[in-house]
Amino acid sequence: DLVAASESITVKENVKKTVTLIAFIDGSAHALTLCEYAALLAKRSGATIKLYHVLETPVEPDKRDLSGAINLGARTKLMDALVSAGEKKSKVALSKGREILEKSKEKLEQFGCPSVELRLRTGDIADSLKSKEAGGDIILIGKRGERTSEKKNRIGDNFERIVRASTKPIFVGNSVFTVINHVLVAYDGSLPSRRVLEYLLGNSVFGKLKVSILGVSKASKDWLEQDQKPYILQINKNNCPIDFIGANGDPKEQIINHVKNTKCDMLAIGAYGHSKFRNLFIGSTTTTLIHASPVPVLLSK
Repeated sequence: DLVAASESITVKENVKKTVTLIAFIDGSAHALTLCEYAALLAKRSGATIKLYHVLETPVEPDKRDLSGAINLGARTKLMDALVSAGEKKSKVALSKGREILEKSKEKLEQFGCPSVELRLRTGDIADSLKSKEAGGDIILIGKRGERTSEKKNRIGDNFERIVRASTKPIFVGNSVFTVINHVLVAYDGSLPSRRVLEYLLGNSVFGKLKVSILGVSKASKDWLEQDQKPYILQINKNNCPIDFIGANGDPKEQIINHVKNTKCDMLAIGAYGHSKFRNLFIGSTTTTLIHASPVPVLLSK
């Protein structure tokens, strides 16, 4: 019995938890690029992909002049017409949503990802995220949505709401796909920045990356190498090659400059951090940094 119990425990320990990627897509040009990123991460980690498309606003019929609808019979006919028109528009929206999901699934299958689940939901996207994210390990969204895909001076309308609603790491895809091999981590020692670093160094989703850790403060490189290096090496379960970078000046400018200078493929940062990075993630400044980054961004709270 003891032998059997020991073997049972060993089997359980050897079973790896399946990674699940949850990607929110729409009809924008960013959706297909997001599928490429999802495929890249899925192939590296053996993850299952769940694609969600959320129909947020109920479709309303065209506004009409109701001033003549004063008798019961006319009112009843008008209500029937309005209901019929609303149902037709809802069916069109549902059909379009299914088409978006099916096309995205086809793309993922072309990229070598057969394990894809489709989810079509109605309601508020932030509420959908809250109710479904427990089943995922990371959330993937595009930098711009369908309504803002052509407006390069702004990011998606729902971006900040999604970031605030989620408790999971969030991957924000850009418009041009690039294989992710090198990540720049903006690090200030706060809990959010520690979490994003631990996720990269200890999780299988991104695989083994080259990691550059950037600190923006006086003597930040000494602080990183002397005070933080033992902790960072301890959490480096993926044995990623790491280098430390110190910089002085405005954090936002330094982060974007080093994204370009280090030629990294992704920026990672702890949202709602403290000290000098804190003001980057409150209100509209969050969107400024995400918009300015030429590479995808990984956020963690």
